[in-house]
Amino acid sequence: MAISANNMPDPQLSPGLQGITSAQAGRAEQQGASSPLMRVARRAVSGIVGNRPWPGRPPSFWDRADVRLGLSVVFVLSAYVTSSVLLESTGRLISFPFYAAVVGSAWLGLGPGIVSFFLSSVAAADFWTPARFDLNIANADLPSFMAFVFFALMCLAWSSQRRRTQYSLEATVQQRTADLVRANAALQAEMAEREAAQKERARTERALREAEVELARTLRLATMAELAATIAHEINQPLAAITANGGACLRSLAHQPPMLDNAREAAACIVSDGHRAGDVIARIRALFNKEQPKEEPLDLNHLIRHVLDLSRGSIERNRVLVRTQLAEPAAPVMADPVQLQQVLVNLVTNALDAMTDISDRPRVLTARSEIDGENVNVTIEDNGSGFGPEQVSHVFDSFYTTKAGGVGLGLAISRSIIEAHGGSARSDPGTGHGARIGFTLALAPDRDANPGVTRGR
Repeated sequence: MAISANNMPDPQLSPGLQGITSAQAGRAEQQGASSPLMRVARRAVSGIVGNRPWPGRPPSFWDRADVRLGLSVVFVLSAYVTSSVLLESTGRLISFPFYAAVVGSAWLGLGPGIVSFFLSSVAAADFWTPARFDLNIANADLPSFMAFVFFALMCLAWSSQRRRTQYSLEATVQQRTADLVRANAALQAEMAEREAAQKERARTERALREAEVELARTLRLATMAELAATIAHEINQPLAAITANGGACLRSLAHQPPMLDNAREAAACIVSDGHRAGDVIARIRALFNKEQPKEEPLDLNHLIRHVLDLSRGSIERNRVLVRTQLAEPAAPVMADPVQLQQVLVNLVTNALDAMTDISDRPRVLTARSEIDGENVNVTIEDNGSGFGPEQVSHVFDSFYTTKAGGVGLGLAISRSIIEAHGGSARSDPGTGHGARIGFTLALAPDRDANPGVTRGR
């Protein structure tokens, strides 16, 4: 048995020999006998004894080296007794029991097989001598005895080889079984991880659906809020006009004598502004529902003049000089007159608001239309406070405003209306001061064949 440097017994030996060799190793350790030569000798002895436990089961009583060596002696004695009985009964020497003893002992290990081979050779030699317990074999019997030794040695080699082969096969089976067990454990762990991942994905998808539902609800609420703010913003101008015309009507009736014609005209304006407020609300709802505008041929120049007339009161209060540079001939387009009128009202109102605080220069508002190929460009320019280059890309954003009391919806609504008509809105800093905001629309395709177009309100 081999003893390692840390006094741990070799697991290849039986418990009995482990105890003996452990004591011997202790004495050798005390005497300084742990040289490499001694370790090689111990490994050689361990290999000859060969008491490795059978793969797949723990060591047992029959795995002990002394038990195996004792069994090999018992096998040889049994063979000797059997051959003696057969010799007495038949008068012939039968060597098969010795071969069987060598084969059985070699199956127990190389060490027991060698012991059995040696004892069987000695016992068989006793049968080849005339006298019992005499090993002096005659020369005439020597060839047959050597043949016996040769075949016994062949039996030893064959049985040992078969034992090593089966041991290696069992060890391979055990190794493959252990690999399969580990692979099965890894597969089960992977399946558990995949199941957990699927559960996590299902939970994430469920949370995502809930978030989508909540987001859709939030978007609907935001849309409703924007619609309400838009309506409040857009009908503010018709309501202001109604209030102003109502006051004019009351003043005309209170005059002595009453100015009935002026009162009648102011009342007609009130009715017109009420209808205009209703039309504005209806068009805003249609815009939010993404309905197609109710387009009709429209004289854009006449619509610009009409909007300037509607804003005449604010223009005069702010002492603004109005200049018009309108295209000639007329610039007809296909558009919804109410929506396009509201766009121009927003642009003019923003220009007037931008010049409210200007006192160091005349306040000038320029309304311009020009034909560019198949399109018409409309621009409302002021010389007010204007905006910086970094603000140009944001002026059409919802709720973006540069005015202290502004809502930030007028230009956003205007851009939506223009884009619904297939056009585009634009903004640029003014020349020197102020800003230029406008839009581009396509000219009516049948403008040459239909010179008469709607003038707008």
